[in-house]
Amino acid sequence: MNDALKRLIRSDPKYRRIFGIARASRERVTSVYDISSRCNLFCEGCLFYNRDGGFAGSVAEVDLQEQDALFAKEKARGVTYPLMAGAEPALTQDVLRLAAKHWSSGMVHTNGTRKIDPDLPFRLFVSVWGAQALTKAWRGADCYQKSLRMAAADPRAIVNYTINAHNIDDIAHVVQDCANLGTPITFQAYSPTRDYSDYLQQGSNVAHPFIQSETPDDNLVLSAADDKRAAQAICNAIDAHPETVVFTKALAQWVFAKPGIFHGESDGNTAPKNCLAGSDPDHRHTLLGGDAETQKTCGHPSVDCRTCRTYTSIYPGFFAQKLSAGMTHQDAVDFLDAHEIFHILYEGHRWPMWDQWQQERVGVLAKQA
Repeated sequence: MNDALKRLIRSDPKYRRIFGIARASRERVTSVYDISSRCNLFCEGCLFYNRDGGFAGSVAEVDLQEQDALFAKEKARGVTYPLMAGAEPALTQDVLRLAAKHWSSGMVHTNGTRKIDPDLPFRLFVSVWGAQALTKAWRGADCYQKSLRMAAADPRAIVNYTINAHNIDDIAHVVQDCANLGTPITFQAYSPTRDYSDYLQQGSNVAHPFIQSETPDDNLVLSAADDKRAAQAICNAIDAHPETVVFTKALAQWVFAKPGIFHGESDGNTAPKNCLAGSDPDHRHTLLGGDAETQKTCGHPSVDCRTCRTYTSIYPGFFAQKLSAGMTHQDAVDFLDAHEIFHILYEGHRWPMWDQWQQERVGVLAKQA
């Protein structure tokens, strides 16, 4: 263990507690399950849908007996934390109820437009792409207020704001709305799919149901200038609402320093060694219908690894970078603060220390101001 990290853990009870959380998180075994091919939104460059309207898997309806058997097999394999995606998992809640027979924890990636059975024990990751006008423009429906109300009414929910080239100026507004509603918010960066990148390179302006932009020039991909503005917007949001924003300034500066977490470490199709979701043999991606994704197991097979900045790549990449370099005291603080954030993302809905975290965060940042 790095000397600076050792000294911090020994000298500070808070970071000793966080280090214990970090060690326990290494026991979590995750895998991704696509459980729906339907969605009530049409998001630009969606990670699930391709430009031709196809999807990962070809089964329109889920066989519940087969799905139950799959979950039982996965639980026996050692999976402790399922990540349920889709298209939209809230449209197939019978499958979520089956998952709850086998697991007492997990995560559902949802757009927040449908209420999810309150008896289910899963973390809800509610996707938001901007405030009201941009949500309507880029997601195909005026669902911003509905998604936030659902998140605010459900203690399992955290808002996951995907930053793109158009919605940076909306960050402050959305964070303020979350603060007013008392719901936490975190961030990731828009990661273009290969199909979306191909669309931009081809220069085609043919209308398509999953491409909202009128021309390829009007797209969501972040430029270097956008990245700089995004990092600053997150830092400003942390200063304004430290009790609401589940992110750190160190993460913001690191995530938006290059086009992808593992930019330059992959050919685009092979998982970088530090991408745990793509390189951990226990982490798998099961497509709709039960087939295993074999090319990339991270859960984002259509995303180019070189420009991936989804939340699943942010944290292991950040941790690996810190561990590979000689840590200063501040590096050790940043490393453990990010581990705490990572834990909140997965287990914050069950964590009795949530109020303590909020109070500590506000106090620490007030001292720094």
